Amino acid sequence: MTHVSFFHFAENTGSPTTSTSSSYTEHLSTSFVAEAGVYYSIYWYAEFYSGTNSTWTRVRIQQDDTTTLANPSQDILFVNSVYHSINGFIRTTLSAGTRQIDMDFANYNGTTEVRLRRGRILIFKEHA
Repeated sequence: MTHVSFFHFAENTGSPTTSTSSSYTEHLSTSFVAEAGVYYSIYWYAEFYSGTNSTWTRVRIQQDDTTTLANPSQDILFVNSVYHSINGFIRTTLSAGTRQIDMDFANYNGTTEVRLRRGRILIFKEHA
């Protein structure tokens, strides 16, 4: 039987991170020591905002700033000036050692301001 235990948590509850760039901006990052051959479930949550109805936003979850684990939104079109939530999870193994998991976002057209707030990353570890 496999057991899952809470392993690591990170959040950004401060002011929203803002960007007008089409390049990814980091909103939240956390590091922990991973074990080889162990499965981790990585859950994320955040809220996005744009004051313009035609702004597309992208978000991604990355490991060590090199490996994209998930593109949970691909492209999100904001339809009005309110915050929208996005969340998801991935189950994966990681290489042994210190690993960084981060949440990045970008403005698809790079012209208007988009915001990301209340980002959270929860990591659970499976045990045999």
